[in-house]
Amino acid sequence: MRLSDVLSNQVVTDDYQQIDGFLNNRNLGYGNCRKIEVGKIAINCYCKNCRAVMSFASDASPRALGIDDRTISIDYVVKCVRCDEKILVWFLVESEQKMAYPAPKVRVIKRSLKVSDNVIMNEYCYGELSVLLDKADRAYGEGLGAGAMVYLRKLLEQVAVGAATAAGIELKTSKGKRKNFKDLLKEIDQSNKIVPDEFSDDGYKLFGELSNVVHANSDEQQALQKYKLLRRLVVGILDNIRRNTEKQKNREELEATFAELGWNMGSNT
Repeated sequence: MRLSDVLSNQVVTDDYQQIDGFLNNRNLGYGNCRKIEVGKIAINCYCKNCRAVMSFASDASPRALGIDDRTISIDYVVKCVRCDEKILVWFLVESEQKMAYPAPKVRVIKRSLKVSDNVIMNEYCYGELSVLLDKADRAYGEGLGAGAMVYLRKLLEQVAVGAATAAGIELKTSKGKRKNFKDLLKEIDQSNKIVPDEFSDDGYKLFGELSNVVHANSDEQQALQKYKLLRRLVVGILDNIRRNTEKQKNREELEATFAELGWNMGSNT
């Protein structure tokens, strides 16, 4: 396995992976920079120019900057294979022992992408809501836990308003005040199941966790620790709403077809 294989992995893990050596037993040393031969990388992102998830690939060897004997910084420029839209990618890579060993074990401890408005890190499967999810993920990748939570909360609020409106649920109380966010989500879920089954017992408690972080009742480290679970909850809700919408659309199309044929869907004759 080459270092490029590790860098191309979309999921950053805490596990060290053994790779082919690339420093020829010569440590870079602090502040020293040189070109390294570690293979080309490719990452998948949604390209608005191409209106599809595309592979963004490098076409040149990167340069590595030495931090210490175990840590290096690597910069890549990757381009959409169809339209040449560019992304700047930065990695901070750590070795379990010395980076210059013939077969070091390494892991990515930080990855940062600088993208234009034409690129979204996630698949564009939730329409414009994908943009908010993308911003949340990028904030998390930069270690900005509270900022990531703000985007998740904003995303969930937009989803709740849209789902409530579609279901004919009032957004305000009888006294004209805006409904409590958690109560509104409960009402939507009771009307049109949206909370994933795996969160059926703790989902509403997690909504409270999200609010606490957004309103500065949690520090950055706690926000980072909670992010993945809360993201999973939010994405699960998005997926359920999308499935419900598709079911409703399919039913309406089927009813229209039956009507054209003069059939009654509710009839057994």
